[in-house]
Amino acid sequence: VFVGYPYFSRGYLPTDTKRQELKNLLAKDFMLLRSLLVDAFEAGDRARTGKIMREFFEVQEAEVTPYLGLVLLNDEKRVFDAYSLQMDEEELEDMIGNSYAGIPFQGPGDSIHRVLTLYRVSREHPMGYRGIEVAFQMKRNDRFLGWLLFQMDTEKLESDYGLDEESLVLFRFKQP
Repeated sequence: VFVGYPYFSRGYLPTDTKRQELKNLLAKDFMLLRSLLVDAFEAGDRARTGKIMREFFEVQEAEVTPYLGLVLLNDEKRVFDAYSLQMDEEELEDMIGNSYAGIPFQGPGDSIHRVLTLYRVSREHPMGYRGIEVAFQMKRNDRFLGWLLFQMDTEKLESDYGLDEESLVLFRFKQP
């Protein structure tokens, strides 16, 4: 048992480590973005929220980040602001005001995150492409403001982390 265990357990360790790495990255990026966005979001200042989201992606290497974009939803699940690496300004502006109310937010009741699976139409995908988004509750002084959504790169999720939407639903994030 002592001799064989390291060899047989090796296949599971990297996968679990990668999953924990993604969970930590999501938690860290949510905390950072929440602290930067909450004032502008609460004030309804789209110019500031848009600038913050754009700068978040500008300081990262697009090839490495597991995110394709960010979306802010108000408390009625309507798009307040969005930024995407795959959409141009016109497509992003068309998203403003769209409703996510009909999309199921899956996740455990004791976690501040939810996972959404949706099909989004774009110029490159006129029939729509399957997207996975991880939503975190945005609160200020225990008052619910809306949601911050991370649009995930599904190819990187599968290839780099070995995850799908069911695996993301199983993550647990506690209220800070």
